[in-house]
Amino acid sequence: MEYQVNVGDQNTQQIGQNPVNQPTIIQEKPRVNYWMIFIVIVIIAVTVLAGVVYFFKTNQSSSSITPEKNSLKEKTIVAIQPSNKGTTFYTFNPVSKDKNVFLRLGRNIVVNEAGVSSDGKKIYYIPSESLQMPGKVTIVDIEKSNKEIDFAKSNLWTLSNPGILVGGLENDCFWSPDSNKLACLLIERESVNGAGTGRAKVSVFDFSSGNVSDVLTSDQITPPQRARVFTKLAGWIGNNKLLVVQTKNSLGQDIEPADFYFVDISAKNLVKEFSYRYDSGFKIAITPNGKQIFFESFSRINEDIFIKYDLDTKQETVLASTKDVLGTTHPVISEDGSKTVYTTYVFLKSVEEMSRLRPEELKGSGQSEIHIYDLLTNKEKTVRLNEAIGFVETLFADGKTFILNKTPDGSVVYDSESQVVDKMEGQFIGFGFF
Repeated sequence: MEYQVNVGDQNTQQIGQNPVNQPTIIQEKPRVNYWMIFIVIVIIAVTVLAGVVYFFKTNQSSSSITPEKNSLKEKTIVAIQPSNKGTTFYTFNPVSKDKNVFLRLGRNIVVNEAGVSSDGKKIYYIPSESLQMPGKVTIVDIEKSNKEIDFAKSNLWTLSNPGILVGGLENDCFWSPDSNKLACLLIERESVNGAGTGRAKVSVFDFSSGNVSDVLTSDQITPPQRARVFTKLAGWIGNNKLLVVQTKNSLGQDIEPADFYFVDISAKNLVKEFSYRYDSGFKIAITPNGKQIFFESFSRINEDIFIKYDLDTKQETVLASTKDVLGTTHPVISEDGSKTVYTTYVFLKSVEEMSRLRPEELKGSGQSEIHIYDLLTNKEKTVRLNEAIGFVETLFADGKTFILNKTPDGSVVYDSESQVVDKMEGQFIGFGFF
């Protein structure tokens, strides 16, 4: 891959002095202050020398410039597109609308989950040839060779009780903020085709050492009695801690409080941070500084609330509830990390009318609202769409362009000012440098 740096020409213009006719005046010749002349010459010499040094430094650094990987202009959208010819990874430029394929998988390979690293250089994906998903992850490094990592190698898992990566809407794997580690959650099965046993583990692949280590097993957490137990990996808190949630879903009753743990991957210990009513099927968003988390607190018998929880103050802020809107939320962090974006639904018909509508009639029965919560000012603004969408997948740094999930159409790029929609014809998985 070649990068070119264009350095503009610097044109120096010299301004001549035009002679001016003046009358001759006879006067006494002034004394020459040699010390003053010397000081002026020294100042000029130092200034010129500093300018020459700066010039050579600038030219030297310019000749060895490497692309700035945080430049938003160089970022492209990475998506996957399943077809009858197999799964394709491609990049999409929202400005030029160019679409370029950079990876093709076999005809029978299905990608259950994928994600782009924080530095935009690496992609992981979970391939599968059937619903019996193995616990293997493939990592594509655009600067190095590809690598397949088997997270299932552990005494906890056997061939008759394999660990699996579930995939789908909720990610099982997460890149660390520095892109040097990949953490994955595996669920134990009773057999290859069997249901989950409730046991789980979290493993981390370290790029610096190339090792895979188990940092947590659900056996370390005492499960509650008479309740279904689910373990959820929510993401990273900095580069050395993970947020893991154990949910306790009692059948036929209201959702019990879930336990939120911090897992130190170096010490391999866990500390319970707090408990809150939560269902494992809902997404959790963590701010880049690791100080706030956003999630929906789900209830079967009471109202659902969408909250911001501050890990420093241990305080919660209710941002939305089912008293105000119907539907669900799906919090994500914006592309530049300055905002949290979540989605709610406003139904245009009553609940009774909704229950009588056929599936094809439900499409025009509601509208979606995109909520943009500024993490610096704690202020929120809302964008109302004239249709119902799946959820928001990210907000661009310009604050007005979204990527929306419109199942079954896949992902689309939406400009909220011009209301222009660009179809991507695939599933958005992140931003990268390609």
